Amino acid sequence: MVNCTESPFICVSQFHIIGIQIDGEGWFVVMLILAFILTFAANFIKLKNSQISREILQYKIGAPGRRPLICKSVVWTALSTIVWIFRVIFIIGNNLWIYIVILLGNVIGTATAAHYQIKDEENTFKILINEISNDTKKQNTLKKILGLSLQRRESKIDTIRNF
Repeated sequence: MVNCTESPFICVSQFHIIGIQIDGEGWFVVMLILAFILTFAANFIKLKNSQISREILQYKIGAPGRRPLICKSVVWTALSTIVWIFRVIFIIGNNLWIYIVILLGNVIGTATAAHYQIKDEENTFKILINEISNDTKKQNTLKKILGLSLQRRESKIDTIRNF
């Protein structure tokens, strides 16, 4: 057993949180589990809020669909801040085992959140491709635009080469 007076950084039978010393291995394990859950959850919250932010940016300013998404984003941001505050409280406790659990929570949480997060509702590129693929006139217009763009690019490259 580690002497907690000499080595509080690696102690597993007591820890300090918000100025309170809590003794006992059972409480220590509970705090480790809580730190892991908060860190794990923070990854889902961050990913969800990022997804909502991308969806917000699909709408023009003032568009009717934008406001509800902004409200959702504010709620997720508030929840994220609350979780962050609790995680900081754990970190201030300055214990190696808490740090390791937070690292594991971040790694496992990031992988799990990315695996289970649903896809974005709309993708501008896919919408554009679907719009163009169903209309021959639009396809021809796009080909002309791309052709002019490539000609302009080649012209710039030639200018740079001749410089």
